Amino acid sequence: LLGIQSVDGKGSLKIVKNILNEFYISNCIFRKVKNEDCIKIFEIANDDEVRKYSFNSDKIPLDDHKIWFNAILKNNLVNFYVLEYAGDIIGQLRLDFDEVYPVISISLNKKYRGLGLSKLLLSKGLNLIDGKVVAYIKKDNIRSISFFKSMGFKKDSEVIIKNCDAFKFIRG
Repeated sequence: LLGIQSVDGKGSLKIVKNILNEFYISNCIFRKVKNEDCIKIFEIANDDEVRKYSFNSDKIPLDDHKIWFNAILKNNLVNFYVLEYAGDIIGQLRLDFDEVYPVISISLNKKYRGLGLSKLLLSKGLNLIDGKVVAYIKKDNIRSISFFKSMGFKKDSEVIIKNCDAFKFIRG
């Protein structure tokens, strides 16, 4: 009876997700962002879920994105990376070094969500940093709060960023 109660009907889906996770872990590339990534990053940035949990939830016009993207590529205080598979960007990770501790932010291409690849992306970014790192997360972004906690981040304080209630998390 206990065995029957624990069957959720999602076992085959979990197996497929684990196989895909292992495949991508073995076959993806973590690299610095390049000029030709601009449009793919734009598409990720304008995804509805990414916008919902961003501190500016408005859709980004392409011309504004191009200006921002080119400025980021030239900014020595920002390190910008992508996780890529077969020319497709799985996700992006940014490290901003203009505060006391680097601030990390990530977002995933919606095609790759739910496969455990955020953990891989964040781990790759954390491997680049000695010492503490900060993440700012909107209070209503429960999934990201849980994820960052699972990756060793601790809630430090409550903050307001661009009129949004958020938490400051620190790791290290």
